[in-house]
Amino acid sequence: MKLSIKQLTINAMVAAIYIVVTIFLPSYGPLQLRLSEMFAHLPVFNRKYSVGLILGVAVANMRSEFGIYDVIFGTLHTAVSIWLVSLIIKDSDSLMKKMIINTAVFSATSFILALMVGYLTEQLFIFWTLFASFAASIAIVMFVTIPVVLLLDKRVNLNQIME
Repeated sequence: MKLSIKQLTINAMVAAIYIVVTIFLPSYGPLQLRLSEMFAHLPVFNRKYSVGLILGVAVANMRSEFGIYDVIFGTLHTAVSIWLVSLIIKDSDSLMKKMIINTAVFSATSFILALMVGYLTEQLFIFWTLFASFAASIAIVMFVTIPVVLLLDKRVNLNQIME
């Protein structure tokens, strides 16, 4: 995917906003109501937003207590989720359906985060608790912010901005 200067600039802004929102609002640990997860809906409008989202996750996770592991596995979680969602929604024409699928996939793939935390804390025996916590956190934020992202799209046409 080749990006224009305009698209790279938009992605840089998405990454910067994701980083600022993540750093200034409590968003690390098993129960992380990370408001910046609302930006995970952007690739549903246009896959070219994926670059900014992935970069934002990687940089924001540098501040995590798990350091480089969270950078690697948090970013992997986002990249895998985006890829799976793109495969699942390619034939869908309903924006709401796409966003719900996006939310479900990001929540389901949070097992990656649960495995990382369980392994690094030597508490894999609580994997299911960690997974439930991460999945619930992501689902709550992403479901609650669907109307916000839809309103933003009505105002600025998220797909058109990226083209």
